[in-house]
Amino acid sequence: MTYQPVERIGVAKIDLAVTTLFGWIFRETPIVDYGIDGQIEYVWNGCPQGRLIAVQIKAGESHLTQTKRGLIFYGELRHLNYWLNHSIPVLLVVYTPRNDTLR
Repeated sequence: MTYQPVERIGVAKIDLAVTTLFGWIFRETPIVDYGIDGQIEYVWNGCPQGRLIAVQIKAGESHLTQTKRGLIFYGELRHLNYWLNHSIPVLLVVYTPRNDTLR
């Protein structure tokens, strides 16, 4: 068995992007979850606003498929239903290590 750090790298990349690009707060979910890897809190003029977005991070090459119309994410219907019925908005982010991108 080999260690594959791609999921941890994906979480770290989201944390770095949220913090450096937006100046917002990223809080990783510290326990086993069912479709939510963390929360992002909006910050305005250095003041946290109490407005949250849940974030689900998928990392790896297998999560996106290139088509003529663009990239498509294929996931499980049970996760989509969970995200759509969540109490706060859910942002799905895919980290692709090959080209080091977040989408």
